[in-house]
Amino acid sequence: MLSATTIQQPIVSTELSTVSQSIVRVLLYFKIFNYPITKDELFSYVSSDNKIEVQASLAKLIGEELVCSKGDFVWVMNGAEIINDRLAGNQQAEKYLRIATRQARLLSWFPFIKCICISGSLSKLYMDDHSDIDYFIIANKRRLWLTKLLMSVIVETLELLGLRKYFCPNYIITENNLSISDRNVYTAMEIITLIPLYNEAEYDRFLEANHWIKEYFPFYKKNTLVNCYPSRLTLFNHFFSGKFFTWLDTSAFKFYKNRFAGKVRNGKIIAFDNDMVITENDFKLHLSGHRKRILQKHQQNIWEFEDRYGVMLNF
Repeated sequence: MLSATTIQQPIVSTELSTVSQSIVRVLLYFKIFNYPITKDELFSYVSSDNKIEVQASLAKLIGEELVCSKGDFVWVMNGAEIINDRLAGNQQAEKYLRIATRQARLLSWFPFIKCICISGSLSKLYMDDHSDIDYFIIANKRRLWLTKLLMSVIVETLELLGLRKYFCPNYIITENNLSISDRNVYTAMEIITLIPLYNEAEYDRFLEANHWIKEYFPFYKKNTLVNCYPSRLTLFNHFFSGKFFTWLDTSAFKFYKNRFAGKVRNGKIIAFDNDMVITENDFKLHLSGHRKRILQKHQQNIWEFEDRYGVMLNF
């Protein structure tokens, strides 16, 4: 077995099986975050649902010193110290997950909100001093921007209290616009790792509308880490369904559209391709080119692995 601190040229087959390539690609993705994963977690991401086949392929990769292993953790091209980093991040995540669950219980009573999920680093059960609690929210049809307005009030209040990191609703879509058009391994990973907190039925509809994620993770398992709060069909929703609130939502949309356009023009925010989406049915604010950097780094890791070990990772 390869020592985590040893770098040497391995003895490797001239070709890797499809399953072996899938394992390596998954581990290379998590290498971006210096995050080792468990063997059980690996099964959710690879291209085979045959555990015996996956276990045999993984054992072969470890034997050929392409994959590092210690205890239940596996990773590539890193030292074993990343295990301790992961465990520390997992411990912090437990506290933040409890906070997020309590917040979702409160938000579930708000009008316009159809579904609430945890996204970002917390959805991978990792938090550090620089992490936020990110939320992915599905709003009622024609009520996205009133939802955004409610969220902004909460965000501004928490910012005044120095608690901004505890609430970041940076992606909101509507129930009639569930299909995500930005289709790549990064987006697919973000979708399958979402942790639903409110209205599991709507979360299931969202997954079905994004069936394309199976091109990347054909055998992923739905995340059921916490118990979802049930859908709340309240009189409030009926009250807010009138044309007046539709007009308010349209007005809020125009306000935010102009506001963010002004910030872009003045250089106050920098939005890369598809990082900022503002339509009547979408609000996404992922700034600083995070998605683009992740995809570029993933490709660089693949090339580095291929050059170092003399193998090809086809996909």
